[in-house]
Amino acid sequence: MILRRLGRSWAARIGFSAAMVASVMGVSSPPASAAPLKLPLAVVARDFQFLGVPGRLPAATYDLQFINISRTEEHEFVAVNLGPICSKTITTVAAAKALLDGGQDPDVVCPGNTFEGGVDAGPGGRARQTLTLTPGRTLYFCGVPDENGTPHFDLGMIGFINVFSVPGRF
Repeated sequence: MILRRLGRSWAARIGFSAAMVASVMGVSSPPASAAPLKLPLAVVARDFQFLGVPGRLPAATYDLQFINISRTEEHEFVAVNLGPICSKTITTVAAAKALLDGGQDPDVVCPGNTFEGGVDAGPGGRARQTLTLTPGRTLYFCGVPDENGTPHFDLGMIGFINVFSVPGRF
């Protein structure tokens, strides 16, 4: 379901991430002392909005707990750093919707963009995913369409996180 209506570039990155997760399942984990620090981040999805997404976060790796409290709708949380050009030009939700609805290749429209993570869950479901946020403007959204084909970001499931640098990181 992830990125059903978006360009192949971001969809391919999500597919690659899912394949990587699947390939390491069942492999023993490294000792806890060797694991990089992950900050907790909980995001709740309901029809048709996200709850718990801060407008500002430090650049870091997050342990994203995604909770879908909808009884009928699948939802996803996709995060993309817009890169240096689109961070300056895509500053409103309307502009972000136009970018996503445009069906253009994000690598052409927003050179330097970075897919930072994505996760989905069915109605009443939960999922966990690692999310690595880098400095800049991150667009987050749900691209799942409703029964009429309208993507959830057009119904309000869209926003921005301003990710700031932390001295000594990135």
